[in-house]
Amino acid sequence: MWRLAVGRLGRQVGLRRHSALAGLKGLREGAEVEGFEVLQVTRVPELFLEPVVRLEHAATGAQYLHLARADDHNNAFAAAFRTSPRDSTGLPHILEHVTLCGSQKYPVRDPFFKMLNRSLASFMNAMTGPDYTVYPFSTPNRKDYEQLLSVYADAVFRPLLRDLDFCQEGWRLEHEVVGDPSSPLVLRGVVFNEMKGVFADPQSRLHQHLLSYLLPGDTYAHSYGGEPLCIPALTADDLRRFHARCYHPSNARFVSYGSLPLADTLGRLQREQLAAFDRQEPVAAVSRESRWSQPRRVHLACAPDPLGAATNPEKRSTIAVAYACGDAADVYQTFSLQVLSELLLGGPTSVLHRALIEPGIGDGFAPCTYFEAQTRDTFFSVGLQGVSEKQFDEVQAAIDGALLRARDQGFEQEHVEAVLHSLELDAKTQSASFGLNLALGILPSWNHGADPVDCLNLAAHVARLRKQLAAEPNFLQTLLDQYLCSNTHKLTISMSPDEAYDEKLAQEEEQVLAQKVAQLDEETTRLVLEQGTQLQAEQMQEVDASCLPTLSVSDLTAEPQAYALKGCRLADKLPLFIFPQPTNGVTHFRALLDASGLDPELREGYLPLLLAVATKMGTASSDYRRFDRRVQLCTSGLGVTGHIVEHPVEAGQYLDAVLLSSVCLDRNVGRMMDLWRELLIEPSFSDAERLQTLVRSTAAELANGLAYSGHRYAMLNASSRLSAAGLRREKDSGLAFVAQMKNFASLDDQGVAETLLKLQELAASLYCSNLRFSLNVSPGEGEAAALKHLEADLASNLKNAPFERLFVPNEAIQSAGTSSSEHHVRPLPVGYLGRSIATGVPLLHPDYAALRITAQLLSARFLHPEVRERGGAYGGGATISTSGNFSFYSYRDPEASQKTPEVFSRAASWLLDSENIRQEHVDEAKLNVFQKVDAPTAPGDRGAANFLTGLDLEMLQRHRLALKAVSVEDVRRVAAQHLHQRPDRPLTVATTLIGPPAPHLDESWRVINAP
Repeated sequence: MWRLAVGRLGRQVGLRRHSALAGLKGLREGAEVEGFEVLQVTRVPELFLEPVVRLEHAATGAQYLHLARADDHNNAFAAAFRTSPRDSTGLPHILEHVTLCGSQKYPVRDPFFKMLNRSLASFMNAMTGPDYTVYPFSTPNRKDYEQLLSVYADAVFRPLLRDLDFCQEGWRLEHEVVGDPSSPLVLRGVVFNEMKGVFADPQSRLHQHLLSYLLPGDTYAHSYGGEPLCIPALTADDLRRFHARCYHPSNARFVSYGSLPLADTLGRLQREQLAAFDRQEPVAAVSRESRWSQPRRVHLACAPDPLGAATNPEKRSTIAVAYACGDAADVYQTFSLQVLSELLLGGPTSVLHRALIEPGIGDGFAPCTYFEAQTRDTFFSVGLQGVSEKQFDEVQAAIDGALLRARDQGFEQEHVEAVLHSLELDAKTQSASFGLNLALGILPSWNHGADPVDCLNLAAHVARLRKQLAAEPNFLQTLLDQYLCSNTHKLTISMSPDEAYDEKLAQEEEQVLAQKVAQLDEETTRLVLEQGTQLQAEQMQEVDASCLPTLSVSDLTAEPQAYALKGCRLADKLPLFIFPQPTNGVTHFRALLDASGLDPELREGYLPLLLAVATKMGTASSDYRRFDRRVQLCTSGLGVTGHIVEHPVEAGQYLDAVLLSSVCLDRNVGRMMDLWRELLIEPSFSDAERLQTLVRSTAAELANGLAYSGHRYAMLNASSRLSAAGLRREKDSGLAFVAQMKNFASLDDQGVAETLLKLQELAASLYCSNLRFSLNVSPGEGEAAALKHLEADLASNLKNAPFERLFVPNEAIQSAGTSSSEHHVRPLPVGYLGRSIATGVPLLHPDYAALRITAQLLSARFLHPEVRERGGAYGGGATISTSGNFSFYSYRDPEASQKTPEVFSRAASWLLDSENIRQEHVDEAKLNVFQKVDAPTAPGDRGAANFLTGLDLEMLQRHRLALKAVSVEDVRRVAAQHLHQRPDRPLTVATTLIGPPAPHLDESWRVINAP
């Protein structure tokens, strides 16, 4: 809750500020507003919250917190409920899904997904946590806010909770061929398949078991998302009983944020929902865990790494040590422990990094390495992956020894200052989702009884900590001893792969299925058949969504937002873009380096590695530890990333560049520029051990990403066979990058030495290439200081030539009119499918806008019902890249190798059927697209699109007008021309499947087994 970015400053201030605050100025504690009693009125000026109002609903006891910020119109709202699970059936998670499947006022199947296309929301979602469920949204449009509030409130308080929706979203027995009683019965359901995908990631399973073994009380002993083999024990009646108990105003907490009048929101809630309820006993708070007298140890088996990224076949295990700490309701204690955690884990100068990562004991920290502040008992956990079972005792001894040394020796004052500086910078750096971040940060702690206003007072907690450290220099060491070193509530949990794990899991699922089938009699067998047929028939029906509120295309603004731009040249040559913005005393720096002129061998073989390690190797003047500490003391970090952008007009060209980026407080801009000068002029690639450590850590991190990003990997890989730019992206961040990092990690000493020489050569070439800069900074003194230091401390010391947008040919990889299919076999229970079609249509081509609308229309009206509702995948959709690659994808999909490819193939025919789309559907797709086009932008990011892509206001307006003008006829025309496969005009198509073995695939598929 302390890593919250501050939101954007709005464009309109005058009358809106007055009207938003007018109703709040007279509020006093004890006053009544629309059935709510005012409990507290205060202000948090450092977060621009004036005032903060805490209220309670008089009749039901519902709790309410309003965060008023008159100059931010990206208004947010969240409703949260305490939903502690009592088993691992995933009841809170499945209820979250089914709640959004229709309500009394809006009896529409799946109104949540329907509203995604009837709104300009900047955020819409619902999330389940270990002990709470939250329904948040945000939007910059007042009418939209009121409509979403009505839909969300009716959904949570008056959902239909139909049996069919439970079967679709949760689980069901169903004939493999629906309607055919001779076909075998199988288990299906969206959440059932989702959780199979979640736990396909070994680290996700470790995290769940860590939580349940460390805090084995009534709440955290269970999987709140649902253990796949336990989910079939849940019934729809269980769901309805849980809803009646937990989704009651007496158990609710609401947060609203922004510039809209508080009384309007309270009045709508009171009239439409709360007035119908009486007070009932809220769900009991999660109890504190009884403390252990002795540490405990657990060992788990898991599936092999699904990405095959392990660098050493003998070191594929993970071990973690976790400690139950304090009470989440104690805000200052939680804050202090979070500072301690940063000192122990944050960066190469931290205590446990030096004890575990530098010696090369393992490949890198496991994902369960963090301080958890959202459970009732907070906990600290440190894990190491890429170790052998023989090393478990060594790892535990290294952790114990490092913590004891830190307790006895203390922490460097400079290190403490670096952590506190990062908190200050995070608080001042504004994000577009400021209010949403605040709400989601507050609610988990508030759920445990913390004072929500106290959760906002970061500046007060920093001041208190500074004062306490001055009076008690050993305060942090005392915390370390109490909660870690001398803490007997300590769990050591380890995990090793079992090659037969997936087979055993499949057998267990077969046993669960067999038990369910054995329980069926003649009547229930008939009901299963009827239910499957009924569900399929309903999924095939056209949904009448006319009762749902909607915006219209006329609600869109006429023009894109314009931002002031100043231009000049530094050192008489290097271009600089300056965007004066109200950045709250923070300077945002960007620079682009041209990568198109690099030696092809260096570009292909080593640039992805350079991007991964560039800021972490130190310089000729500072070793990596010292350099990292300097970075922490004055910036939020230095970023070096690949930047590939297709030409908006010329289909055959793209920009191949490297982006440098960083953020600092205005007072530190000179120090930040000096860091960049040192990195660019004095790069050092001489530390072999450091490079090996970074490569192992990067490979370990990549191994954890497939379960959550498999569809991205699939689309990247498919697109890599269509164009040079796609191939660049695949090598920089796709499956090819995973394989490359694994190869680097396996190099011998000579190979590492050669790699260091190549990196030094590449850095020398890249860092001297063509360059241009960008600054987002507050006008006045901040702008003047940033310009002065950028020129004096950086630009004047460089010999780079100006970067004037040098586009390079975006050559085709695959022959035109051909198709290719690859199956990357991985040990997964579900699959991820990506298919890309090369349309050759760039952003400003006359057909691009229609294809962009078409992608959204397909996602909402064809792929969602086919892939998610009928196929059981967690998600699926279509998208188009700026190069014109039109891509389909599915996510955690049990049908990825069977039905889904055929669904993708039918998409164009579906579009061409005159019965399937009307202008109202096209207009709904436009609203969804404009959610992204007109998404709120933080001050530090305003104008960035111009600098990074070359899209100026005139180009953006052309694209905007083209989007608004798209008709049904346009959709059908582009579908026929660019997406419809015909013998006389074959498409250029590439398909990638990532998933388990699929022997039924024909010989056209190239099968690539895990490395």
